[in-house]
Amino acid sequence: MKGLRYAVCALGFVVLLPASAIAQAPAQNTPSTAASGDAGARLKARKLADQGYELYEKGQFAEALTMFRQARKAHHAPTLMLMIARCSERLDRLLEARIAYLAILQERHGPDTPVAFKEAQRDAQSELSALERRIPSLQVTVVGASVETSRVTIDGVPAPLGGQPLRRNPGPVGVVAHLPGRPPVEHTIQLAAGRAERLTLYLDGSGGVQPYGATSGGAGRGSWLPAAIAFGAAGVGLTTGIVMSVFAKQQIDDVRSRCDADGRCLVSDEPRARQAERLAGGATVAFVAGGLAAAAGVVLVVFPPFGGASRAQTQAGVGVAIGPGSVQLGGRF
Repeated sequence: MKGLRYAVCALGFVVLLPASAIAQAPAQNTPSTAASGDAGARLKARKLADQGYELYEKGQFAEALTMFRQARKAHHAPTLMLMIARCSERLDRLLEARIAYLAILQERHGPDTPVAFKEAQRDAQSELSALERRIPSLQVTVVGASVETSRVTIDGVPAPLGGQPLRRNPGPVGVVAHLPGRPPVEHTIQLAAGRAERLTLYLDGSGGVQPYGATSGGAGRGSWLPAAIAFGAAGVGLTTGIVMSVFAKQQIDDVRSRCDADGRCLVSDEPRARQAERLAGGATVAFVAGGLAAAAGVVLVVFPPFGGASRAQTQAGVGVAIGPGSVQLGGRF
């Protein structure tokens, strides 16, 4: 926050110093109308920037953004653009923040450029690098006979169907597939910062949409969730087996340590020996269960279950299947 206050204050001292000098000048040295107007714009920008800073510190980023934009409209300064970018980023308007950062980096500074402006440019460079990794993207792929005649939009923007991802802001994104002679298929996907999501539309030969998991000349990918559950169960089973085996061995070793050379053990240790037996048996069961769950997980990876019924059984509507980093959307009319 200290650097932030310095940037805003620097705007006042560096940019608005001529305004103070003009305001204090005697009447006979009144500057030209143009210079007076420029001084007024600078003073207005300073007041708006001060208000924006106070709002920013309070976490009122939307209101602060409005103040900084008004200040930027009154007078240009890289420090104002930097605050516009920061407010936009805090509001998850990452694409707008990126534009503001790039605008700062495109400015050219000379030897007389204020230090605050140069520091704003350095800050913009480092903050933009971090921002780029946070911008999510959505890749839309269309599979089927009507690919060339279909059109897909993301929040009203035409989506490239050649596998190129489209960068969007985090939050809900509306995807609409426009099919010739068919009602559009609409769906909303939640994009998280830093994620690259995929959406696949499976189109049938008639121009409709084949639901994910339907079988018509080829199968789609199924859900990975059952396999993940199976592997999780396998991990629990194997871990339980290992823990029980360790406890059983400890108890057996403890009992044997008090047995004589002929192998005769203390009568008082019999309950511990029985308990060790039960632990060893339980460990065996856990190992077997874990192995079966792991085998089931492998099968589910190779042959993932489909998210819906066959094409003949699918009712009219839209189907969605979600996998790791991907979303498959389909509908039938």
